[in-house]
Amino acid sequence: MPGAVNGVLLSPTSYLAPQQWGPVIGGRDIFTDAVTSVYAKAGFKTTYIDDWYTYHLGMGEVHCGTNTLRDATAPWWPKA
Repeated sequence: MPGAVNGVLLSPTSYLAPQQWGPVIGGRDIFTDAVTSVYAKAGFKTTYIDDWYTYHLGMGEVHCGTNTLRDATAPWWPKA
């Protein structure tokens, strides 16, 4: 089962997750629907990518094969 938490945060509102490949009921992948719903509640639009053969079978996920540029000029941690 691809790990939905092992994706890449693309922006404050956009998340890239591995395709879930869950059971399809009524024409809908119920795992994908559940992940999409949870991330939406946190304010994210989730986009899925098929990493099954490239990373998942090799014991990795989307974050294992991606590079992102991040702004490190300001503190990223929450203020106390």
